Amino acid sequence: MRDAAVRPFPALGVEALPELQRARKSADPEVRRRLDEIIPPLARKLALAPKLISLHMTDRPIKDVLAELTRQTGYKIASWPDDQPNAKDPHVFSFHLDNVPFWQAMDQVCEAGGLILQQGYGDDTLRVYPQESYVPFTCYTGGISSRGNRV
Repeated sequence: MRDAAVRPFPALGVEALPELQRARKSADPEVRRRLDEIIPPLARKLALAPKLISLHMTDRPIKDVLAELTRQTGYKIASWPDDQPNAKDPHVFSFHLDNVPFWQAMDQVCEAGGLILQQGYGDDTLRVYPQESYVPFTCYTGGISSRGNRV
């Protein structure tokens, strides 16, 4: 009977996670034990899910676009030089993206702004630099290339 009662919880998805975590404070040890089985897979799924971006900006400098990406994701995005890419560049950019995975949005912003992603500083900051040529990410998910072809 109890097994049948807990079966629907994982199907509720990550939206149920806050309520399940609150229920984890129950005085009933059986409830806590069962929640200890249900919560970790949902928490892992939430942690690994791509952050989706909705970006609607018109005629804005690239530094404002990067600031909006930071605001939506919580990811630290730094730019060089002086944390203002293309600071002397009067160009403005427009983006209209709805529920796009972060890396696809970042790829489009970098391509439009003439930026590349520099990795390897050993911290939790994404750094972008202006560059003459652009190299797109080659794969967003598994075996599909950025152009939608199977790899």
